[in-house]
Amino acid sequence: MSGNKRVANALERAMRRRDMHVMTLALKAGVHVRAVQRITRGQMEKASFWTIARLAHALHLNLNYLAGIARDDKGRPHGEYNVLG
Repeated sequence: MSGNKRVANALERAMRRRDMHVMTLALKAGVHVRAVQRITRGQMEKASFWTIARLAHALHLNLNYLAGIARDDKGRPHGEYNVLG
């Protein structure tokens, strides 16, 4: 799965779990709503690290999970995973 699609899927799942809409996420993250729409659809080729970090923070997601590094985390909020294993 491409990185864009992995990030889009993870963000969509986290938004559904929290019953959060794109507009709400954009406001909480301080990111333009159009950027959030494009990222969550997997349409943005090169979203900046800082944009993804802001979205992850607003959703309480682990950046390692979004990057595909910590796949076992399944999008659990940061602080609810074991860093060493």
